Amino acid sequence: MLTCSAIFLVRRCSVRTILCANGIFAAGLIFLALTNWSRFGLPTEFGHNLSVTPGIIVFMTRMGNPMRQASFSEAGRELFSTLFLMRNLKNQPDDLVRGQAPYERWRDPYLSTFDLSCAVVCALAIAGAIVWIWRKRRAGWQALMYLHRPGGALFLATLAWSGLSSGALFVFYLRFPNFSFRYLLDFAPAFTGFALLLWLLLPKRFSWFALNALAVWLGYEVLTSQVRSAPVPLLARDKIPTDLVRMEGRRIAEFDGSYDATNHPAKTALAYNGNGWAEED
Repeated sequence: MLTCSAIFLVRRCSVRTILCANGIFAAGLIFLALTNWSRFGLPTEFGHNLSVTPGIIVFMTRMGNPMRQASFSEAGRELFSTLFLMRNLKNQPDDLVRGQAPYERWRDPYLSTFDLSCAVVCALAIAGAIVWIWRKRRAGWQALMYLHRPGGALFLATLAWSGLSSGALFVFYLRFPNFSFRYLLDFAPAFTGFALLLWLLLPKRFSWFALNALAVWLGYEVLTSQVRSAPVPLLARDKIPTDLVRMEGRRIAEFDGSYDATNHPAKTALAYNGNGWAEED
């Protein structure tokens, strides 16, 4: 919104239009905060700090995250590998990722992510953007403010959006304790933005060919993705195990503030209370 607002201001768009667009965006954020407040008691609580999750996730998000001990190079190598070197899941063990850091982490490599061609496209787009900005800087900062032309506005907005979002996601997932590969699809819009940026940098005489090549490449990336299939058991209805909580149960006050092997949270009637409880320990 800030990037688009700056472009509209430079292009002398109506201030009322800019304020209206930002108001709609702010209304969405306020609505989200209100729903969080209603559901979880705090505007900034999204449910991640609640204990309706498996035990290992509760431990790593509440008690300690061993990945915080990993150096930047160790964590960065694992994240780069999972982003660009895990395309073919058939050649990977189920419980390991290439370049894995030697620290405890909940990893879920069931879905292919991106490949090296995507890394090359992003690198070329970033390098080309740096060269473009350097040339404009040498021509004077006024030339760098290329926002009065639609092509320049699109270029700078895409660069800001893809660069900031991919950088923020990289920092966020660098040492994130619960690491499912589907989370990395968050990078897809930013990487697609870099591909668009590379197309904008190409000479106009190649634009039509490059646009078709870009569409074919994106389609290929989607169609060649993989997911590990899990066996689906075919059971009669009365044979299907269920974790549904019984309607009857004991009151929380009866536990006197402690659980043990005989008095554990599954005895209550609260849905998912004590999810992750292990009776043996």
